[in-house]
Amino acid sequence: MGGRLFLGIAMIALLLASGCAQQKGDAALASNGGVAAAENAKGIAMQKSADALAGKEAPAQGDGGKINDSAGVMKTGSKPGDAMQKPSYVPFTKAKYETAKAEGKTIFLEFYANWCPICASQKPKLEQGFRELKNPNITGFQVNYKDSETDTDEIALAKKFGITYQHTHVVVDGREKVLLKSGESWSPGDVVQKLGALGG
Repeated sequence: MGGRLFLGIAMIALLLASGCAQQKGDAALASNGGVAAAENAKGIAMQKSADALAGKEAPAQGDGGKINDSAGVMKTGSKPGDAMQKPSYVPFTKAKYETAKAEGKTIFLEFYANWCPICASQKPKLEQGFRELKNPNITGFQVNYKDSETDTDEIALAKKFGITYQHTHVVVDGREKVLLKSGESWSPGDVVQKLGALGG
């Protein structure tokens, strides 16, 4: 009887010891799995940070590979940073003018003087007209003429196109062929209609 009791107690002890060992093993596996999961998560976070620094952006879930640009326009297969091209009306620089010519754009030139009240009243109308234009093949430049901001490139441009008066509009193609020359004041609608007809 004593031997059986001893044997029973020994078996119970053995089972308990075995269960504890199993629990420790499971705990170790869970711990190792947790470390692996943490390392995996850390690796993913580091990759996302690297992608962000490189300018890459992962598409949002369920959007079919489309990426939202900063304006909220959905574009398929676009690169981050791509923007929808729009007509522009900006201060003249020779470099920007040469780029527009090389791209074959229709170019609007407004010869402007900062002391001229007619030029000052035209400026917001021209800017509004360019905002309403849809053709990205048109670009516009405000070219200073006989004012305190006129540079040598602007003087040469005015001479090239025979400008004798401020608030003169000139429209040229990429080869600098004059398509239109006008001293009239333009409304935003004139900008849209006249440049839209010449924009190609």
